[in-house]
Amino acid sequence: MLKSIGYQPTFYVLPETEVEAQVSFAISSTSTSTPSLSNDISRSKIYATPINAGNSNRFNLDINAMAKLKFKIVPVPPPDGVSGLRIIPSLIDKTIAQAVLVLNTIGLSYQLPDGVSETSTNIIKTQTPDSGTYTQIGTTIQLTVV
Repeated sequence: MLKSIGYQPTFYVLPETEVEAQVSFAISSTSTSTPSLSNDISRSKIYATPINAGNSNRFNLDINAMAKLKFKIVPVPPPDGVSGLRIIPSLIDKTIAQAVLVLNTIGLSYQLPDGVSETSTNIIKTQTPDSGTYTQIGTTIQLTVV
């Protein structure tokens, strides 16, 4: 919701973080014979658990493989000028009063048709620029009403 009206959170920073996880993969198979069928039926199960010697004893695991995942999360500053960008919201089918509230909240200017007040309940028919495009703060949005 907030992103759709152009809000960009700038109040948080992710610190540099390292993550390491070790996971054990094991395959256990059983086979059964059915009197009505001439073939044996074999079933296999794959277990993925944190590395733990007790797991191999408890589940009677036959084959083991281990994966080690290690990655680092590093904060990256936003590119220059991003804080002044806004996504133009869709204002079509909203009242002028609703549109004015949204545009004032995200710092975009607007131009109303002659004789239409900011508290009007007239419905917006078109807008320029189109919704979903990026623009700088201070861009004037042209609104036309029904």
